[in-house]
Amino acid sequence: MAAALDDAEDVQRCAELLQKHIGRLQHAASVLDAVTPQLAQFHAQAAASPGGSVAAIERLLMDLAPPPQTGRPMPPGMINALLRVPLDATACTLDDVVACFWRNLDTSDTAAAISAVLEEHMKK
Repeated sequence: MAAALDDAEDVQRCAELLQKHIGRLQHAASVLDAVTPQLAQFHAQAAASPGGSVAAIERLLMDLAPPPQTGRPMPPGMINALLRVPLDATACTLDDVVACFWRNLDTSDTAAAISAVLEEHMKK
């Protein structure tokens, strides 16, 4: 690792950052293992709903956003950017949604909290 760094970079600091990212990805894997079946059920339901799944996923992500953004509308095009789908897309795949969670889950996110929000959205 030291050979890949510039003289001004610190190997220890790079190792710490790498460990932080590895920890976040391990946490995301654990959370996604727990919620992906429920997320798949929600996605299937959302894909059949009026307005398409992108709109339903946006409402879900709004409710999963941390305070003070919780429940607040996203700027135009934000959901498409988060899902990495074209701006005019009204539908997305389950893989798009899972990948979005992979990229954006934080170590403070829990399977229980996500599951509870998913449950509420599936009742709507």
